Amino acid sequence: MNGLFVKIGNSTIDHTIRKSIGLSLVVSVVLAGCVSGDSDFPELQINQALRVIDALSKGNSEEVYSEFSEDLQATLPIEELTKIWADTIDDLGEFAEVSKISTHPTGIREKGAVSVLLWCHFDRGNASFLMEVSEDGSIILFSNSGEI
Repeated sequence: MNGLFVKIGNSTIDHTIRKSIGLSLVVSVVLAGCVSGDSDFPELQINQALRVIDALSKGNSEEVYSEFSEDLQATLPIEELTKIWADTIDDLGEFAEVSKISTHPTGIREKGAVSVLLWCHFDRGNASFLMEVSEDGSIILFSNSGEI
């Protein structure tokens, strides 16, 4: 599988409910709609990227930071990761949901790694986050791709 796009359309679910179930809903839709015996489906990598966004949205960056590779931790201290999220919230408001996911096998930094691009909806706008996740689930790249 070369890529995966998932779009969660506008829903009438109350905002506070969407905020708490948004990531679970995305995972359910992705898995229910896309798993068809394809052994290349990057389920682990998608789940890891979603876990990072979920932890950041709850103010728990420590929860997932240990899963960042040593190289990434050396270039992106936890304070900087927390600041990236805080700056995003300052600009765009509270996190609401992941609205789209795109994956692509990369192998640039590590053989078998997958790039996961998450389009995230906030109260006052949207931003995207790019992560590269290794075969074993280690986060080897994290980038705020900016406001979209």
